[in-house]
Amino acid sequence: MSSANVDSGATVPILERHRFDQTALTRWMQENVEGFVGPLTVQQFKGGQSNPTYKLSTPHRTYVLRRKPPVLLPMRSRLTSMR
Repeated sequence: MSSANVDSGATVPILERHRFDQTALTRWMQENVEGFVGPLTVQQFKGGQSNPTYKLSTPHRTYVLRRKPPVLLPMRSRLTSMR
């Protein structure tokens, strides 16, 4: 999960194309992450455009979330990039 962009720690507001339901994420974390206590603040790490990566902060802990890209590239583009 490490990359130079994520390791630098530089974050930006979440890009429009990478937005998601933060209320649903908070609910999921409350139900599945031991010791999770909100409120949750979400920022996006710079870079990571293929797999958006987010900094999730609470008053006491920090988490990292990495997601699949919102839209897959056309097959031709994916094959070209594999060469």
